[in-house]
Amino acid sequence: MFEKIVQYQNLDIKKSKLLREIDSLKEKQEVDNYAKLIKDNQNKLAQIDNDAKTCIEQYHKCEIEFEKLKKEIEKIKNSDLSLEQKNKWASQEHIMDKQLSNIERILSTQVENVNNIIKQFELCKNNIVTFKNKYLQSKENYANVKQSYVPKVEEINKEMENLEKEVNQILLAKYKQLKQDKIFPVFVAVNNSSCGGCSMEFSSAHMTKLKQVGYLECEHCRRINYLNN
Repeated sequence: MFEKIVQYQNLDIKKSKLLREIDSLKEKQEVDNYAKLIKDNQNKLAQIDNDAKTCIEQYHKCEIEFEKLKKEIEKIKNSDLSLEQKNKWASQEHIMDKQLSNIERILSTQVENVNNIIKQFELCKNNIVTFKNKYLQSKENYANVKQSYVPKVEEINKEMENLEKEVNQILLAKYKQLKQDKIFPVFVAVNNSSCGGCSMEFSSAHMTKLKQVGYLECEHCRRINYLNN
């Protein structure tokens, strides 16, 4: 009863092994690596764009503050002030000097930031071009190496497809459902009254029922256990 489904599962295991080999090829790792480098630099460009916006905002704030001070100074120069008003302005002059110095400091910092942003932008832009070229080359290399595995995988697929017609359809449905639930291998032979998958020991009642029905699902790992005659 289980010969065909176990044979089907063995073919599936063989195919899974081939697919893992394909996924672990150094050419595939190179493709993934360059794809990550491209994405990292694209993310960095987005951050650079945000930094540039912050610099512009800081510049506009300084511009507004400077215009306020400029208007205040012009107002003082163009008006007739009493001695008391002149003395009051003179006492606050150091505050305006401090504000102007602060504006100058912020602008100087932003100039440095802008120069740094430009350098980072050029570096990221060049990196993306370089990594894209290497990504395309790696992708082509991977496709060529992967092609050597295609006939083997197709042969196994054909064998599995032919075998599906001979397999008990109830068992096949259970197999596909459990595999979809990430339980693999699905069918395991009982090992000395224990689950052939997780090694949980079955009760005597469970073993009696298993002998009567022919197969039972493990309550712990959900694998289908059968008696290996």
